[in-house]
Amino acid sequence: MPAELTANQAIEKLEQTAHRMKSEETAARIVSAGKTRLILAKDAKSVFFASLVMRLKFAPDWNVDTAATDGRRLIYNPDFLQTLTEPELVGLLAHEVMHCVNKHFSRRSGRDASDWNIAADLAINPLLTESGFTLPDGALIPGEGQYRNFEPGRSAEEYYAQLQASKQPDPNGDDSTPGDQSGDQSGSADPGQCGGVIDPQADDGTPAESSEQTQLDSEWSANVAAAQQAAERRGELSAGLSRLCGAVLAPAADWKAELREYITRPAKRDYNWKRPNRRFVHQGLYLPSMNSLEIGHIIAAVDTSGSIGESTLTRFASELDDIARQGASKITILYHDSDIVRVDEWTPGNGPLTLTPCGGGGTDHGPVFEWIDQNTDEAPAVLICLTDLYSSFPDDQPAYPVLWAAADSSAPHPFGDRINIPAV
Repeated sequence: MPAELTANQAIEKLEQTAHRMKSEETAARIVSAGKTRLILAKDAKSVFFASLVMRLKFAPDWNVDTAATDGRRLIYNPDFLQTLTEPELVGLLAHEVMHCVNKHFSRRSGRDASDWNIAADLAINPLLTESGFTLPDGALIPGEGQYRNFEPGRSAEEYYAQLQASKQPDPNGDDSTPGDQSGDQSGSADPGQCGGVIDPQADDGTPAESSEQTQLDSEWSANVAAAQQAAERRGELSAGLSRLCGAVLAPAADWKAELREYITRPAKRDYNWKRPNRRFVHQGLYLPSMNSLEIGHIIAAVDTSGSIGESTLTRFASELDDIARQGASKITILYHDSDIVRVDEWTPGNGPLTLTPCGGGGTDHGPVFEWIDQNTDEAPAVLICLTDLYSSFPDDQPAYPVLWAAADSSAPHPFGDRINIPAV
């Protein structure tokens, strides 16, 4: 009996190997036909995507359900490709190219991989349908289906923050939260069936170093510039693709990077000269060791006068959450208009950080500084004020750092430092 089982297993293995070899050959022909269709087309969008799809190395991979890209390769499940029509296959190729154009492979920053893939799909699929591509059945579109409450035109980071917020319990007991992911999509690695995005890998399959990711980012900027030039010789790209190329090639000042640098700056300076860094003692170098990478206590003051929109709150909360998880001991959130209307405390164990609109009326920042003076034993590592700056301010600057996160505002700030958060 055991010998018979072994023989059956061997036959099954041979049959599986034969099936996979045949399927890989068929899928390779399908991929070639899809790339050829893009290359032979004469319109601007096809030239744009044909130029970019040729930058990727294609390979079958039976460990993926559909397809995926890491910015270098496009891997695919051969059996899955054979379920697609030719227009759907071309749409899938364009979808994977768009992940690369948007550099989604290097923007995940520790976020949940599955939710990041969903968020990235929501960001790029409307641009693809606007450009006339046919996507596989089940493609995720903001404003439709289970994502009907997701506003189109947002970034992957914003959609990710909204996905996390939608998973929080509703205090009113209403379970019909936007982005509810119940149903048959919850167990799929690629719920949109358009192909996913994964972190870059080195040639040996290990995660790519940050320097390699930076180089890959630069390569894709150059790729997009060349593709745009080639496409414009054939006509005009869609408005969405034109805007995207502009954002990739001439990005606006990155308020997120500025926020991250400002908050983590105190931690980077936390050195101890009394305890030498043991890694350099054998070289005769007595350098300081680092005490801690903890950022400390952050206080965020949120202007609730009605001038700060929900989209801005979501974007700001997403970035603050990511940064805080790198070492913030606590975040105190002060919601205020002309007075403090609500105080929330967040620690890394509380789950995703979200901001909730509340209050209304005029704005005065005086109560914020008074609350800190009266309710904190130690000065915060930083006070961040999310506001449009149309407010009243105290005359004196406090001893602790103050950062004004100016939401779509040209009004001057009274003291401290400033970053500008543009409207979407």
